[in-house]
Amino acid sequence: MSFLKSVTALAGLVWITGFAPSAAAQLAASDTVTFFRPQGAPFSFTLFEETEGVATFTLIAGVAPTGNAALFGSYTVLTEPDGTISDVFGVVPVDTIGPVNFAFFSDSETGSTTVPSQFINPAGGTPIILLEGNGGPFDVTNYLSPVLQDLGITATFRSDAEPSVPEPATLALVGMALAAVGMARRKRA
Repeated sequence: MSFLKSVTALAGLVWITGFAPSAAAQLAASDTVTFFRPQGAPFSFTLFEETEGVATFTLIAGVAPTGNAALFGSYTVLTEPDGTISDVFGVVPVDTIGPVNFAFFSDSETGSTTVPSQFINPAGGTPIILLEGNGGPFDVTNYLSPVLQDLGITATFRSDAEPSVPEPATLALVGMALAAVGMARRKRA
């Protein structure tokens, strides 16, 4: 393929992708909690970009409450590269004196700087702070109630980690690679 044809093909690719709906316009899965039964198929819960916020599980595999009360206040925070909060998972109280349920907080697209108050135990706790990295999966089984754990139910959390190279930069990299291939073929001919 000649250099001119390579550039023409790349221009066509850029023109076509310019009409694709933006990532923000598509209904994209944001974060996913997957529960696993012993020797059984996984079942999952997905929070979509448009419904981000705190998701509380009040019933899992027919069991309520769903959280490990001993871990109230010992939530896990996943942070973005800029230090803002991406996601939080742990347990939240059903009411002021009652049991707790497993829950997670999904980030807004701008990042958050505070942990939702539902996760904070006024009596204390030991929060864990981790880099979001590639999004996991992170094992969250310890936050499930002892009853769920005794049943062999396990759980993972997968975050919607942002790509390390933004989409326009990826397209530019592909374009440069195509141009380099075209130039190399041109020199050989």
